Order: sequence, then structure tokens, then C-alpha cells
Amino acid sequence: MKNLTLLLDSSSVPLSCAITDGKKLYRASRAGIKQENYLFPLLKNLLKKFKAELKDIDTCLFVKGPGRFTGIRIGITLASMLKEFAGTKVASLSVFDILKYQVQNSKEYKKEYGDIMVILPAFRKEYFLSFKDQEIWTTEEEISALLKKQKTSLFICGFGAENKNLKEVFVCKKATFAPSKLNKISFEIMAKLAPKYCGKQKLEEVFTPLYLKPARFELTALQKGLK
Repeated sequence: MKNLTLLLDSSSVPLSCAITDGKKLYRASRAGIKQENYLFPLLKNLLKKFKAELKDIDTCLFVKGPGRFTGIRIGITLASMLKEFAGTKVASLSVFDILKYQVQNSKEYKKEYGDIMVILPAFRKEYFLSFKDQEIWTTEEEISALLKKQKTSLFICGFGAENKNLKEVFVCKKATFAPSKLNKISFEIMAKLAPKYCGKQKLEEVFTPLYLKPARFELTALQKGLK
């Protein structure tokens, strides 16, 4: 056994993954919609660097959303397979979880910057939003209205459609926008989180995806009055 850790984000495009032995970390990514066709070739190439096989993956931390339905299912399926056939210790975190951890443990963030808001692209002018312990699917217009009413300091991280800087999309006098390095998931940070979560979460928590997309007839949390 090589005691390797697999880190996987298949929730969006490109599909990205990394493998580490605790000393070295190798990563790979592949753009394209049919991620199920790219995953195993990427893993095979990464495992070659350690002269290892799938059975040598001791722990697996994957991103459970929010994001593409099919992509999220890929992560869940792979982790389930590794747990069943290789005894791999598995865990999952949302993009929100990881980005908030990155911000809170960065030198760029200070407590006086206030609450952390995470904004991620969903579909066209719709977004995934995490703010004040609420995680929702909402619109650009609704977020803009919320930011306009913001009276206390705020630290915003994430990115817009086509990787746009959020400064180009939203205006908020009370907000500090995160530098680019804090707006995307870091595999180095995921590697630090893996021992804390892998094998320690309840399986229901591990394999419950975070989709957020509401049915068409549902009102979003902001339309209902997010406070």
C-alpha cells in the first residue's frame, strides 16, 4: 500500500484531480462535458507517477457540489467504488466549505472584513450563493439588490460566469473582494483537510450531493427575504 490521497473536483468544468503521498502532489485536469470519459485516464497518469494502482488510494476527498448534476455524480460514484472495493476512507465537502476555509486561514482575510460571502456561477445570470449559513441558487439581480442593502463589512470570494472577476459583475461599497488565489479551490488546502474528514463523516453526509437548483415554481431564498 502506498497510502495515497485522491482529491477530486468533478463538480464543474474542467474536471480536476490530484494525488498526493504527503510529500509530493501531482494534479491533472481536462476540459469537456463528458467527464466520465476523462476521469480514469487522468487517474491512471497520476498513479503512474507514484508507481501505484487504484487500490493504493488510502483516502479520497471529493467535491459534492454545487455544480453540474452529472459531474457531482461522478465524484460520488468513484468514491463509493473505492470505499467498497479498496477500503478507501472517503469524505466530501462543498465548494463553499473549501473556499471559506481557504479565506479564513489566509493572511489576506481579517476579522474586521466581516462575514464571508461565496458567489459561484450556476447558469447564465444565475448563481450559487453562500452567505450567513444559507446556501441557495439565486440570480444576479437578487444578489445585486442584497449587496446594495448591505450595511456591514463583507468579504466576497468566488468568480462569475466564464471566470469573470466578481468586481466586474457586482458592486458593493461595504465589500472587500478576495484576491484571485482565494477564488478557486486549492488542492493543497484539500490535502490538509483530507485527514480531518476522511473516514470520519457519516456516510449519509459523504454521499449526499449539494445541487441547490430549485424547481421552476419555487421562490429562491432571496425572493422570500434573505436576512
